[in-house]
Amino acid sequence: MSVHTFTSSLLAVKPKVWVEDGVLHARTSLLMQVLSLGSHSKHVAVDPSAHNVRIESRSLWFLQSVRDVAFDDILYIDYSFHATGTSWGGAWTQFQRQDQVERFKVSLVLDDERETHVHLFNFTGEGAVQTGTFGVLMGGDSWFDAAGDQDAASLDYIELLCAATGKKLTKPWEYADRIQNESPHRCTDCGRGAMAGRATCYYCGGAIMTLEDGDDDEDVFDGG
Repeated sequence: MSVHTFTSSLLAVKPKVWVEDGVLHARTSLLMQVLSLGSHSKHVAVDPSAHNVRIESRSLWFLQSVRDVAFDDILYIDYSFHATGTSWGGAWTQFQRQDQVERFKVSLVLDDERETHVHLFNFTGEGAVQTGTFGVLMGGDSWFDAAGDQDAASLDYIELLCAATGKKLTKPWEYADRIQNESPHRCTDCGRGAMAGRATCYYCGGAIMTLEDGDDDEDVFDGG
């Protein structure tokens, strides 16, 4: 993004999510099913009353599988982010990313040494990078940009998934040391790091604050 961003669900590829009779359902998007000519699809049903996650998958049209994961076998919900740059621009000595495609990945982390992660869904779409007025005037970026709602949609699914399973989103302090040592841009709510220019946290939607030299970490997390 440059200065202003418009968000549209049409710019994101994500599973269809709904709740029916107390069961949380998610299914591969119709677009992905069409693009794969119906050869691939996945349906995940989270049933709080049965304490079970059922994963039904189809690949190559005829290869079908059904897997049940008990809530007791789930340690926590994993949520990861990856961005691939699609546009770059330069301003004098600076060369920066101006646009990107984002992918949010949702998985179950199991208490099983043989298999620790069970992938559920990806939320993928057009992202936006904030270059500001300087990027527009000196770097050739545009004033307006469009982005998908993959971040908000994935957070909505995460919230429903955590509520249905009773599991938490990652280990709360697993990334605390990494944040303190590597990223000056951090969420004031959960403490996770963020990319420069990001206004809200990818994980919880909290506000992002940039630490300056001499700032105290505890003051930042407390909103001070």
